[in-house]
Amino acid sequence: MQKETFTLSLQPQRFAALQPIKTWSLHGFLLFLPASIAFAQICLSLLALTYLAEALTTRTLAIPRTPINRPLLSYLLVTLVATLFSTDVLTSVGELKGLLMIGVFYLVYLSITDLRQLRRLTALLIVYVTLAALYGILQHYLEVDLFRLSRPISFLKHVDDDLTAPVRVSGFLSYMTFSGHLAMTLPILCAYGLTLNQQRHKLLTALAGILIGLALLWTYTRSGWLGAACGLTVLVLYPRRKHWTILLLLLCLLLIVIGVQPKLLDRSLSVFSAKENLERLYTWDSTLVMILDYPLTGIGKGNYSTLAPSYRTGYDLDFSSRAHAHNNILQVAVEGGIPSLLCFLWLWGVIFRTQYQTFRRLPDTDTTLKPLSLGFLGATVAFFIQGFFEHNFGDSEAVMMLWLIIALSFKLPEFAGEKPR
Repeated sequence: MQKETFTLSLQPQRFAALQPIKTWSLHGFLLFLPASIAFAQICLSLLALTYLAEALTTRTLAIPRTPINRPLLSYLLVTLVATLFSTDVLTSVGELKGLLMIGVFYLVYLSITDLRQLRRLTALLIVYVTLAALYGILQHYLEVDLFRLSRPISFLKHVDDDLTAPVRVSGFLSYMTFSGHLAMTLPILCAYGLTLNQQRHKLLTALAGILIGLALLWTYTRSGWLGAACGLTVLVLYPRRKHWTILLLLLCLLLIVIGVQPKLLDRSLSVFSAKENLERLYTWDSTLVMILDYPLTGIGKGNYSTLAPSYRTGYDLDFSSRAHAHNNILQVAVEGGIPSLLCFLWLWGVIFRTQYQTFRRLPDTDTTLKPLSLGFLGATVAFFIQGFFEHNFGDSEAVMMLWLIIALSFKLPEFAGEKPR
């Protein structure tokens, strides 16, 4: 009797009966991504199950060849080794579940089959984030979270926890995660607008940009503002002049809103105040000391909040947060040691290089893929910049959107020369 074996493939063997389930699972993931992590993960699980069923049915296991495979595998292996030497192994093992978010990249990457689908997914992402932004604007005026009205967290946080200060809108998530979603979506939205021809579609895109921009401002999250600004700046690389109009309109909107609400200006200027950022500076300083004490294997995932207080006794400050280092690079280094940090930086270097090379290699005459490639690059830059001030790489909702965007950007070269339908 011949023994059945699995065949490795770069692309999954499509099983027609499962395609509708895949489509609705992917669309459901996009719908719930800005609204509910639980439902988003349910949709992802369903999508993963369809691929598992497809693999069992066709006896073919799809492992796509992507530029990040090697650095990603290296990062995972180093993280697993570091876990064995962590200060609390059981806690670190439990925290490894966060690495499952990497699966978003491969699930989305394998699901996209043509340019039309990629454009549709991009448009749906913009629409759903815009709806979340609209709800955030409603929160700004009502100063309450209607979505969580029956829970204690229905009262929104105020800037600096001052009840006389403006509220920080959060959409359906936390204000920090919400700002990250908005910051990543803005460059994609502007780039998508460059691909449109009909005037009414451009006007709708501009309206969406205004809503997302206002919601982002009213999160009062400075790292999100800075990330969005850097992500939008990437658009100046676009060879045509259309982007200047978009950036100028967004700048005018920013100046108008800041002029009407001086608190936004005060919040913006506080970025340059050492006194206003003293806790974050002390957090970084104490984290560097922790890294020096555990340079090779780190302290392990999930152990930062336990060890951090003992490293902060020398500072004349009452720290309000000890959950993380408020910096992705420092957090990765303190949890996994210097080897983990090197793999992490290698991974990011490959991501940025691949996205930029995609943009450079696409012809200027390609008015669909060229701007989209730049928008995805800008979104990735927005996430990375925000990660200098927050540990957004440990935020499941933010990381899921990041891997989604990277998957979309990595699929673009396959559709070069294909005309959108």
